[in-house]
Amino acid sequence: MKHHYKNKKGFTLAEVLITLGIIGVVAALTIPALISNYRKSVVETRLKRSYSVLANAMLFAVKDNGESRNWASVNAKTFIEQYLQPYIPGSKYIYEGQLMTMNVYDAHGSKINFNAGNASGLKLKTGELIRVVGNFDPNSYQGIAQFGFLLSQNKSDKYYLGKDYFAFYYDINKDKLLSYYSYNCNTNKSTLIQQCGMYGQDSACTALIVCNGWKIPKDYPIRF
Repeated sequence: MKHHYKNKKGFTLAEVLITLGIIGVVAALTIPALISNYRKSVVETRLKRSYSVLANAMLFAVKDNGESRNWASVNAKTFIEQYLQPYIPGSKYIYEGQLMTMNVYDAHGSKINFNAGNASGLKLKTGELIRVVGNFDPNSYQGIAQFGFLLSQNKSDKYYLGKDYFAFYYDINKDKLLSYYSYNCNTNKSTLIQQCGMYGQDSACTALIVCNGWKIPKDYPIRF
């Protein structure tokens, strides 16, 4: 019995190369966007988690020690050891000297050392670093304590405002952790975009994200 086979025509080399070229173009257009979206989601998750951890720690500290307006003025090290670390399991104290090699840069390239203001840190078991800036002083003029969140560390110890590092503040008179300061969700958005990443106005970046439901908005001025 004779078998009859139909002629099967394969792809030509030109067709294969064209197909590969199309795949390459599509990949070049989509992969950077996918990577950027992934980086944004990591920032959103870590930022919200750090805020929750610090806010809860302060709630427990107030419950055990009374209103923070009545606390004694203490330096960053004592504040961490007395009011934060006991309420954050698995956290590790970071000495001032360990912060000296770490720098954060604003949108203009100006450098701020992590040790500025005699700061100390507390590293969470999930990797984020809470930076306590200067003394915790209930009698300060504005009644505000400053914190910073470094979301992850890299080998160069070089970080950027609004991308790797975010500022948070604590209202001592109201015993409330603020996700932004000087700004709020009623602030003109164009102002927040203009100020985001500027040292001294670093809470603008935080406000943009928090006021957008803890999501980085599409018009966020810093690229990922």
